[in-house]
Amino acid sequence: MNAGSRVIVDLPFARSFVLNHRGDEGRWNAFLAENRWQRHAPRLTRVPVIDPVLVRPPRHWRGTPSQWARLRGVLAVLETCLDQNIPCAMVFDDGARFTADGPARFERFMGQLPIDWKLLIFGGRHQHLRQGVPTKVDEHVYRPFSVTAPCAFMWRGRPMLRKLYDFCLQSCTALVGPRDYCEIRRPEARCMYVPDEWVFRLSDAASDRGGESTDRRTVADGAARLWNVQWPQTMVAVLGHYRGGSSCVAGVLHQLGVSMGEKLLPPDRLNPHGYFECLRLHRLCHRFFDHPSLARRLPSPQMIGLLRQWAYHRSLANPQASFLGAKHPSLCCLGEDLAAAWPRRRFIVVDRPPDEIVASILRTDWGWNREEAALAVATTQAQREQFLAHCDPAEVLRLDFHQLLIHPHQEIHRLAAHLAVALTPHSLAASLRHVVR
Repeated sequence: MNAGSRVIVDLPFARSFVLNHRGDEGRWNAFLAENRWQRHAPRLTRVPVIDPVLVRPPRHWRGTPSQWARLRGVLAVLETCLDQNIPCAMVFDDGARFTADGPARFERFMGQLPIDWKLLIFGGRHQHLRQGVPTKVDEHVYRPFSVTAPCAFMWRGRPMLRKLYDFCLQSCTALVGPRDYCEIRRPEARCMYVPDEWVFRLSDAASDRGGESTDRRTVADGAARLWNVQWPQTMVAVLGHYRGGSSCVAGVLHQLGVSMGEKLLPPDRLNPHGYFECLRLHRLCHRFFDHPSLARRLPSPQMIGLLRQWAYHRSLANPQASFLGAKHPSLCCLGEDLAAAWPRRRFIVVDRPPDEIVASILRTDWGWNREEAALAVATTQAQREQFLAHCDPAEVLRLDFHQLLIHPHQEIHRLAAHLAVALTPHSLAASLRHVVR
């Protein structure tokens, strides 16, 4: 009897279904013997899955025959739930077994789960590991980047049930075979969660799933391992206030060879020469904070996960770059989160007198009054300095915006020396032109 046989857990679903491949009696009995905790579960329903040898998939199918048969079984479960109005249920493969510490992981995961969950996946495969990492929500809870072939999953609510059904139905007609389940969550980005390590695994008895790859480069045990992935580039964060000269400094970094982003915030009348601000990071920061109060909207672990995922995507898009730049005024309030998210980083701190910043903000069309502008400056200043007081001094370079305007040659050399970037006549001239302009 394995660890899963002794667990008694509070199960938040009304029904559970087991996909019995080829209707095999031996596999069904093995599932019941290895998962005796199911005696404490709600009504358990056996769903025979067609034999892919006898019922071949259509010619357009690009996956394996067993994947086609399993997808047909999942569709049968979803149709039953739609017909009987079952709003919450769990689906297992008949080869699903608790991992060694699966019961404890299950309880920890369910205990930390956000209240907005709509789809939970307890075992499967994280695909495309080199394209993205999961987002950490809590110590044992992650939002996956991509996942396929779940051997145990649960949904809640009829809208999600309908989305699952539409997704599986469309997968049957797709020309690329089984699809990534994370496509379901895109309209509601926070609805799908996975544990830090898989709770269920497929037993050896279920290893005949059509020759699916077990290459360790494409299969991971859990989200925590993926979240700890490293990348070679150093992240360079510009910590400057709103209208505090950070765009000027970011432009100099761009001229020195720091990649500030693939798609940048376009210039406007306030910054006719550009903000040098990654558009995706700009949107993330506006999701993180209310403006101008700068009140946080998301918990810190989720912000760290999103910042880490953003940086990893930047790394994949710029494999030749040594430095990846990040610039947005609200980064001043994210110092601890940036340090936790990025393994290698540098901080360029831009100083400008607060009264000048407030006066500059009031000349914009943002609609901030003097009190709101002063509050935003005070908030970014206080949180930035609190972080810098405990930051490694070797990671920090302070630039005075006025000194940059008065002595650009000297300050540009300081910036290049801090990043150990070789100044060429061309990059120095381009940086000087940017500052003077």
